[in-house]
Amino acid sequence: MYRKFARKAYINEVYQITIPFNGGKIMTTKTKRQQVTFKIPKETNDRLAALAVATRRTKTFVLEEAVSAYLDYNEWQIQSIQRGLEDMKAGRVTPIEDVIAELEAELENCPD
Repeated sequence: MYRKFARKAYINEVYQITIPFNGGKIMTTKTKRQQVTFKIPKETNDRLAALAVATRRTKTFVLEEAVSAYLDYNEWQIQSIQRGLEDMKAGRVTPIEDVIAELEAELENCPD
């Protein structure tokens, strides 16, 4: 008789998703693609599947769009910070007192 040993297990369901990825750019059939694999929680996978069905797209398409948007936003943010630091080093700054005075003047002219 075969007997399985019962053991207490904590199940952490995670789905593995594989997406083609090319630096966050929209894919075309001629674009070289690389495979990226990562794991996501079940709830995220369920949301992804639901969005894919609702938009009549594949999960891969939805993930490519999401990764591209995330990268675009974060690259923009890093570039903006770097430009601000360069402005600061070059002395192109506005004293905080001037900024506060300008904002207070605008608030006075705003209708309630």
